[in-house]
Amino acid sequence: MFTDDRSDMNESKKPKSPRKRLILQTILITTGTVLLPIAIAFIFNSWVSPTPAAAIRMSFATVIGQTISMSTAIIAAVLGFTWGKRNTTSYVVATLAVAIVIFSVGNINRAADVLLLRLFT
Repeated sequence: MFTDDRSDMNESKKPKSPRKRLILQTILITTGTVLLPIAIAFIFNSWVSPTPAAAIRMSFATVIGQTISMSTAIIAAVLGFTWGKRNTTSYVVATLAVAIVIFSVGNINRAADVLLLRLFT
């Protein structure tokens, strides 16, 4: 009468074909690692000579954008491993996620250096 058929629930949440999974991962990575950080940097940019408040605002925008970038890359890698078989595409996305995290940490470090330069010169 009351059967606990959780396998049907989990199957309905997964994309049906590997092509759809790849398209969703591509959209996720492109949006989260390129479009959103650029949009955040564009919105919080100082269009005139930066004041200390503008320098702090731009540095925090960089940190937020890179944090979103790292989070998106990690989410895409985890989804790649949980949606289906562990094939070559999943490992490529995981390697890309590691590269994005390393690059983002470097950008956050660079944002801190630029903030110090702008505040104390």
